Amino acid sequence: MSHRYVSLVALLAIALSTTKAEAQRPQSREGFWFNIGLGVGSLGCNDCEARESGLSGGLALGGTVSKHWLIGLFSNAWTRSENGAAVAYSGGDANFGQIGIGITIH
Repeated sequence: MSHRYVSLVALLAIALSTTKAEAQRPQSREGFWFNIGLGVGSLGCNDCEARESGLSGGLALGGTVSKHWLIGLFSNAWTRSENGAAVAYSGGDANFGQIGIGITIH
């Protein structure tokens, strides 16, 4: 028996032997929710030659209106320190939308 055939049979056995545990306990979408993020972002402008990288972060807070709809406030910020001077940008949005799809108001 080839190694590829054994791997395929093992993969099929695992896939077919799974239970429906996810369906037995459906995910609840209710109440307060939040999101916190931290990373690296870049900032540029139409007349700039290059984009500048810096520390970026965001915070989102909101509530669940129904099983499929969320409403929330989103804030994000970007900062970079260069030669002792800090350059910063921040913004915020209001959002109302379905899970995974949103309508953003700036």
